[in-house]
Amino acid sequence: MTWDVPIDDVLLDGQKLPRSTLSSPNISLSALIDTVGRSSLHSSNIYSTVAQGNSLIRGPLDVMQAIDASLGSTFPCSTPHTLAFQIGGKLFPVDPRDFITQADTNSVAACVTNLAPTDPPVEGKGFLHSWSLGDPFLKR
Repeated sequence: MTWDVPIDDVLLDGQKLPRSTLSSPNISLSALIDTVGRSSLHSSNIYSTVAQGNSLIRGPLDVMQAIDASLGSTFPCSTPHTLAFQIGGKLFPVDPRDFITQADTNSVAACVTNLAPTDPPVEGKGFLHSWSLGDPFLKR
């Protein structure tokens, strides 16, 4: 089953993240919530696929860079951080344990994000996914 819903904003620690400038402004930000791992192609929307089996949250490179600039390449694990997607005016938070991981498996001192960049959508060429929200999003 799939649902096409707009993504209002993406927030890190309660602050709106900038919109990506890597894709055309003609592509609106929306989410395809797909509980069976399929996705659809529509020519005028950015889709965020929520697909089973994807263990990461992937987003536009420039937004990933903004997150890294805000948090640093590594940051103290003891400092809480929140990532949330606002859809239809409601916040859908991602549990910090699902988007942050220890930088060193033998130490809880330093953490890194468990996020990855994805290719920007291009009008008229393939899928228009801007965000790929996998298992970390589905868990909550």
